[in-house]
Amino acid sequence: MNNSDSVDIPYDRFQAWMKSTEMLGELGSTLRHELDCFSKPPTRHQIERTARAARAAEASSTGLARLLACALALSLENAAYEMG
Repeated sequence: MNNSDSVDIPYDRFQAWMKSTEMLGELGSTLRHELDCFSKPPTRHQIERTARAARAAEASSTGLARLLACALALSLENAAYEMG
């Protein structure tokens, strides 16, 4: 599978990602935009790009926001590679 292949993401998983971005407040707005730009279904490339953005958010955060960003990044990374 290459980076342009679509990845089937369950609706509840996508909703959990969106909820995580909401909990991150202003920091999550960029991540929320990334998720909103996913094609139906998203490509691995889109998911990997959003995971990198979540890792950047993690690096610039502290406390609970850092943990949420880390959990979001890990979930996105797992989704990108599950089909690989």
